[in-house]
Amino acid sequence: MICIAGHVGVGHVFSHSGFVQDDSQGFAVVGHMIKDLFKVRTKIESVDVDLNANVITIKTKDGGVGQGCPRRGITPFEAEMLKHLEGEEGLFPHYATLKVFGRFYGHGVSEVPVATEYAISTAVMDTFAKNIPEFYVARREDEIASDVIGGVKVKELSTAFLLTINGSKIGVGPVENLEGNVALPPKRGVMERLGVLRSHYSC
Repeated sequence: MICIAGHVGVGHVFSHSGFVQDDSQGFAVVGHMIKDLFKVRTKIESVDVDLNANVITIKTKDGGVGQGCPRRGITPFEAEMLKHLEGEEGLFPHYATLKVFGRFYGHGVSEVPVATEYAISTAVMDTFAKNIPEFYVARREDEIASDVIGGVKVKELSTAFLLTINGSKIGVGPVENLEGNVALPPKRGVMERLGVLRSHYSC
């Protein structure tokens, strides 16, 4: 069984050595493979902002829902800006967020854009979970990190597809603790269900 894995590092705009990056490309590539195989729609259909509850809710065309709740709240002007996400492709969460806000910084600087990128990413994951049989999802939640891991096995192709969202729903990311093929809980559980972990290793 071959495992193709991709992740999004929500809010990971600046990397080492001063690199400016889009850390959602793995998520986009693997997500597109899943989307094309199972014929699901991941475009953003609606954006709802509840200023009182401090919640951004993203909904895709096939019913996936994702939420972010920036730690320091949302302004009415930001709520207006967020409506421009409607019609954007959810598989490009970083790009879609940039189109709305122009630029953003992670690490607790730009909490609303980072929480938005998280909401888009989780809406895509929820789309897959709701529309693809045996698409397994696991979550890890603490005060800061809100990781979501999902995957599906395609027996006919002897291939499994694994998606990881490393992020913080309150917008203070990046929180990148489960990238690549790291098999820590709860990601390990998904990998086990997909049959992509070796039970033993030999030299």
